[in-house]
Amino acid sequence: MRARTNRLMLVGLFLIVSGGGTAGSLVLSRRIPSALYTPAYSNFWFQADPERVIAVDTDAHSHFHYRDSVHPLYSLMSYPVVAVIRAAGGTGPLVAARIYHALIAGAWSAALLLVLLLIRLPVSVALPYTLLGMASASSLFWFSIPETYGLGSLTILLVMALAAWKERRPTPTALWVLASAGTLSATVTNWSAGVLASITCLRWRRAVAVTILAGALVGGLSFLQRRLFPSAGLFVFGFLGESQYLSHDVAGSLWPVSRVLLFHAMVMPKLLRLPLPDSNQFLLSVQAAPIGSGTAWGVPAAVLWAWVLIVGAVGGLRRWPLRPMLAVIGSLLAQWIIYVFYGNETFLYAVQFLPFLVLVAAGGAWVAKRPTVVAGWLLVVLVALNNWTMVVHARQMMFEAGPLHRSAAGLVEPSGPVALQGAGWDGGAGSLPSRAVDDR
Repeated sequence: MRARTNRLMLVGLFLIVSGGGTAGSLVLSRRIPSALYTPAYSNFWFQADPERVIAVDTDAHSHFHYRDSVHPLYSLMSYPVVAVIRAAGGTGPLVAARIYHALIAGAWSAALLLVLLLIRLPVSVALPYTLLGMASASSLFWFSIPETYGLGSLTILLVMALAAWKERRPTPTALWVLASAGTLSATVTNWSAGVLASITCLRWRRAVAVTILAGALVGGLSFLQRRLFPSAGLFVFGFLGESQYLSHDVAGSLWPVSRVLLFHAMVMPKLLRLPLPDSNQFLLSVQAAPIGSGTAWGVPAAVLWAWVLIVGAVGGLRRWPLRPMLAVIGSLLAQWIIYVFYGNETFLYAVQFLPFLVLVAAGGAWVAKRPTVVAGWLLVVLVALNNWTMVVHARQMMFEAGPLHRSAAGLVEPSGPVALQGAGWDGGAGSLPSRAVDDR
């Protein structure tokens, strides 16, 4: 009877965490003006492409499906679900896309809790560190808008969950193929997590077979996707057009990239204005921002975060199950190396790196349980206060940049409340503003 009660309580906890993640994403997304999804604000949000993502989510004929070359099955994973949401709820494209990405946020939150429990951490540790992940800068900034990287992060958590489950009982090869294919499906570079988890947790022959089958599965489905979405790119040619994003100053990018991944991913620093060449426009950036510089809560949060990471790394090395530990360490290094060489704004990819950091930090409970739990709860408060303030500040910066971006895109300058809503500045519009998705 007691075991049954415990199981029911655990199910209830998962439902609460998942529901909280979904609700939080919806609340945040309504704080972001829908003008962000117009051509005028292309790349404004840390060089993200929410305009493109919404087009892929809602329009089968959009030419933006060409980005499936680096997000191999994203169209197949998003468009049908969003279409069902639109049909079931009678919602507009923007609301349906927001609901879809909010559901991903809920699933991500539940998956993080699942992995923490599967590596044999008690609920008293897993819960605060799940909430910490949900309150992180990565979570708040990337689950507040439609983007592909939340889904990519979810697939990483699922393969980590499978690696942890492997320590408890045998796992079928089919599950490994699906998990590895999932990491490849959302973002090409995330396949490193699927491949490394297979290599560290399976015998080498089985790992090779899983990797080949996963690649073949995604390759086959990408051809099917091409039939459904004519402009969809094929992932085998994914990096042919990506050379423009490769760093030519690797040594100079080591510390900025590391700073973003290790600290800014959790504690949002001061938001910087990145000016565009030959233009009076600017983009949001944190690439050069000092650690903990966002608010008065930023420095204590960053210091405490550094402490739990160090203690967690020591605890993980001493007590983590060997194979999941190797999978986490290998994936951390692989992702770090990728972002040293690739991308201009590392925070764009931070939500895909964050799960590994939370897993490492929570491992401190194995060597200092009470301090780790106390630090976890304190961090939840500090990080939430800091990051929520920075979300509000980012929204304000968007308003300040409005005239520059709207005039540059040739949009009519709005005046008055009615015109402002028509331009997508209400933050909760049920449909996209004019020219929000120019995909022809």
